[in-house]
Amino acid sequence: MTLLHIVATFLVTEYLVTAVCLFINWQKLFLEETDLSSDERYLSMLTLCLATILWPLIVPISYIGLISRKSRQLGYASRQNSIAKHRLSRSKRVIAVKKYSERLSECSDKTTERMKSGNEALRNSS
Repeated sequence: MTLLHIVATFLVTEYLVTAVCLFINWQKLFLEETDLSSDERYLSMLTLCLATILWPLIVPISYIGLISRKSRQLGYASRQNSIAKHRLSRSKRVIAVKKYSERLSECSDKTTERMKSGNEALRNSS
């Protein structure tokens, strides 16, 4: 046998073994559906057979779809995280500004009290 025959035999064997494994797994999933009518069950089995034959096309397409859905979900999650961080940092800034304004008002109150006591001391000394 030539190398070409060996490679072709390997590829055909790999194709058939994978097709049988996929058929068995997909058939289990279809059989778990109990609320299918006879027409829906027939169409499901037809889809199962077609998907088993065309698995070299269907599996990569499904995988690409799965990856794109996950990346969109992750992108959405990262956007939500950045929005949450922005809100958090904004709320921290608001809290810091409130604390700063409270300190300023305390300082101004103390300064006002000192000025009043100083004025009273001046009045009392004269």
